[in-house]
Amino acid sequence: MMRVLRLSAVLLPEREIRFPPNPVNTLRGALGFQLKRLACFQKVHERTTCHGCPAEAACVYAACFETGGQDAARPAAFGGNLDLPHLLVLEARFSAAAAIPAGQAVTFGLALFGRAVEAVPWMVQALRETARVGLTTERVPCRLAAVTADSGVPLYDPETERLQPWVPERLVLPVPDPADRAADRVTVRFLTPTSFKDKATGRVRPEVEFHRLVMSLCRRLTAFVTLDGGSPPPWDFAALARLAREVRVVASDLEFAPWERFSTKQAARIRFGGVLGRVTYAGPLRPFRPLLEAGQWLRVGRGTSFGQGRYVLEAAETAGGKNDFEPVAEGHLSADNRPAVIAGQEGR
Repeated sequence: MMRVLRLSAVLLPEREIRFPPNPVNTLRGALGFQLKRLACFQKVHERTTCHGCPAEAACVYAACFETGGQDAARPAAFGGNLDLPHLLVLEARFSAAAAIPAGQAVTFGLALFGRAVEAVPWMVQALRETARVGLTTERVPCRLAAVTADSGVPLYDPETERLQPWVPERLVLPVPDPADRAADRVTVRFLTPTSFKDKATGRVRPEVEFHRLVMSLCRRLTAFVTLDGGSPPPWDFAALARLAREVRVVASDLEFAPWERFSTKQAARIRFGGVLGRVTYAGPLRPFRPLLEAGQWLRVGRGTSFGQGRYVLEAAETAGGKNDFEPVAEGHLSADNRPAVIAGQEGR
């Protein structure tokens, strides 16, 4: 269906470092700056967007940070929207709640989708430069200690400065059957703020209804697949939407969590956020199981490129209690949470 490559980048700070509540935005800003510096041949011009650049279709920076206008034929699933999902998703695999001492590993996860899997050499070099220049407003210098695939295969050795061949996997999902009405339960734990805006009111929804969750995943999956040169999934989206509306929330401890980020382009702090916590759904949701598993990688909702919309699936009986609620940065999608729908590897 589409190519995907998940990486872990380990940085070692040279002195104590303290990240803001959303470490992903810190890395994203620094990494994007370095990748654009390396890849963009028009940076001497006052161009604020990649859209319309003659090199956009082949540019690794555009693929990872400004996916957009190179695809003239837009499937209906895009709704004609130019703001297609970026092909790079970042996550922090550490807690930002306390200062991190010098020499302690700081690990970020990177997921590359579609043509972005070809950007690995550029991404590694951008990570090296990001570490050298330093992170956070204090510009704490770091050393890039390792870049590995989530399968455990090392891709970059900082001692030899050699890059090993990388092997993307393929995300393959079965066609969901809307006629399958078997009752099921699932608990979704949102690790970073997740939000959906009501089209009628323009306001962020205080709850995450099941149909909003899965149809957002359907649109995001369709966009990723199409951007990788594939055809939209041959699914009966209308029937699936009707089925999804029959699934109900039976337990929830969701709470709104505000986030903010500094926008270099707008030269201002942008406030945003979403809900954190657990929600349990019950009803005819079995056809959506593979999609929900894949969503742990894809992310969902608004602001995914800034770290929002990250979740994991849990056993349904864990929902409803707040005693074991952890801060946003503490969640970690381990190898045990790899979606079962990842099938096979692609040779290069």
